Amino acid sequence: MYNHTSIPGNHEHHPTNDDPDSVLPLFLFFLSRLLPALESPFTEKVQRTNGTINICLTHTQGDLDFIFSFPPQFDVRTARALDSCVMLYKDAVDSFRNALAFLDQLGTLGTLSFH
Repeated sequence: MYNHTSIPGNHEHHPTNDDPDSVLPLFLFFLSRLLPALESPFTEKVQRTNGTINICLTHTQGDLDFIFSFPPQFDVRTARALDSCVMLYKDAVDSFRNALAFLDQLGTLGTLSFH
């Protein structure tokens, strides 16, 4: 259930507004770009409330959650905004990991909890 628009050098899938399930393949694409940065196992839970899809990713140790909400009217602008958010999360996680590695090299890293 996609409206497909081809632009030279750019292929975007436009989920239809009347089918909330059509956002899931698009979300999984974004997720595939995010999870390698985390290098940790996550569990995924999908909830629906009044047409909105909420996807919660929970770290297996329970110390980190990502919650993505898709409104019923999901369009390509929303997709681009989500893509930007995923990239910001990835950059934040990369920066956090680099900071931990730096502190570890200094020998000052004790117990650290990240929520």
